[in-house]
Amino acid sequence: MTILAKDSLQQLQFPLSIGQQLANVRYLQGLHHSRQALSSDLLAGMAVKSQLRASKVMAAEDPSPAFNYQQALNYLTTLDAQALSTELIKDLHQQLHQQGGRWRSVKLTIPRRDQPDKYLVVPTGAETIAADIEQLVSDFKQARQNGVDALIAIPLLIMALMKTFPFFDGNRRLALLLARYLLQDSGYGIVNTIDLESEVVATNRAFYRSLNRSDSSNPLPWLSYWWVLIRRLYQRFDRQIQHANINPGRGSKTALIERFVSQQQQPFRYGDVCKAFPTISRDHIRMILRKLKQNQVIVTEGKGRGAVWKRC
Repeated sequence: MTILAKDSLQQLQFPLSIGQQLANVRYLQGLHHSRQALSSDLLAGMAVKSQLRASKVMAAEDPSPAFNYQQALNYLTTLDAQALSTELIKDLHQQLHQQGGRWRSVKLTIPRRDQPDKYLVVPTGAETIAADIEQLVSDFKQARQNGVDALIAIPLLIMALMKTFPFFDGNRRLALLLARYLLQDSGYGIVNTIDLESEVVATNRAFYRSLNRSDSSNPLPWLSYWWVLIRRLYQRFDRQIQHANINPGRGSKTALIERFVSQQQQPFRYGDVCKAFPTISRDHIRMILRKLKQNQVIVTEGKGRGAVWKRC
């Protein structure tokens, strides 16, 4: 039975502090989703930079020529929402490593990354690994069909992969690639514009400490690590948007708000614009809306907090 089996998931209980972390990520995702279509050019540029940064960060961590993280990233873009399978996992590892795509067949004794003086013994071989991964993939699919939140199911899948150590080398790279793919496929497009790889590398010790402290009976340290990690991605996104609004070109703040207004099919409130652009001051938003009204782009109905704006 894997960590994603129904019986294991039913035993999960979240303390209030852990539950608040999950709720916070969901809230940030809601804000992010409302802003995703505001500037396609800006988001496309961020996505390109994200891939380049991810590839550079992973190459710096281990410069071995056997790994090609950029090639694996490019392969992800060709999958077109292909369902997770053992073959997909093997193919992805093959794209990542020159001699990849073959299940590990030997027992490993490896030093713990968070405590180098201690060792992990990973005994299973290829046949057992193949069966374990097949069961893990099946349980993951069933969990998602049963409505288990992607923010729970995906980190648990990654944890199980990291503990199984299915390949002789490149397991963490594979895990990050799968996390990228599955999160994006589940609607968390933040991983397309902000690379999670640099955040993981920046928190290496916490990554391995939470992994080693977690197991099927208590995965909370690992889940907590991932929810904090994803929250950091949203924070980086906001900082980059703020930087883009202030620095790049003439009228960038105005252009973003004009685009937002142009996409509104229904009446909207001043507060809706403020929520979509938390990095732009309320006074500046008010000034831009007044100019749009003067230019007969929008009209206002009502007064005070009950006022709504409509496109002309």
